Formats: sequence, structure tokens, C-alpha cells
Amino acid sequence: MVQTNTVQGPGGEAGVMRIKGTSRGLAMALDGNERWCYLDPKLGASHAVAEAARKVACTGATPVAATNCLNFGNPEKPEIMAQLSLAIDGITAACVALGTPITGGNVSLYNETRGRASIPLRLSGSWASSIKSARR
Repeated sequence: MVQTNTVQGPGGEAGVMRIKGTSRGLAMALDGNERWCYLDPKLGASHAVAEAARKVACTGATPVAATNCLNFGNPEKPEIMAQLSLAIDGITAACVALGTPITGGNVSLYNETRGRASIPLRLSGSWASSIKSARR
């Protein structure tokens, strides 16, 4: 519990924090499946966005925005650049379908060990969503 503002903490699909001094809250979730993203970067990234949005919706909130965290190997290698491009396409397609913008994120490239790229991981999350009434 962070200064007793946690409404729904560990164990739930999404976290819910109360906005101090109001009855409103903020729901947040994170999702990513590196196997799906490795096998089909576009579909895997789309699924990560959709799953994070579903987790937020299950709290009673409406997803309004998202951030991303993209981790890939060396983008100078054509196959890695293709993964990155397809993942971005997947995130874009899901966000357009949901009517939510990406408001920021993090990109980490050159994630390799002994010349081999790590399994690509696309995390979509930190879905910001306002809840009208955040009570325990």
C-alpha cells in the first residue's frame, strides 16, 4: 500500500489508486507475452494492448491512454528491424481500434547475448483510466 491510496493492489488484474482528496481513482495494468510477440510480432503486440485494456476495464474503468515498452535486439539486423516495425504496427492497430493514444513509452534496443537477440518483449500498459468512484 502506497500511503494508503491503493484501492486494489497485488492479486488483481489491474492496480487501482485513489486520487487523494477526491473520490476518483486511476486504474493501471501491464501486459505482454514474449512468445506471442516472437512468433507474430504484430499480433502479439496487438494482443498485449488489448489484454491491458481488458484488465483495466475489469476494474470498472474505461481505458483512455497507454504507454509502451519495446525491447529488441540489434535493429541493424533486418529480421530484428522487421520485428520492431511489425510490433509498432500491431500496437498502432490496437490503439486505433480502441480509440486510445500512446502517450509515451520506452524503447530498449541492442538487447543481445553473444550476438543473439533476446526474445522480443512488447509490454503495453500503464493504462491510465479515470474511475469516478474509487472505494475499497
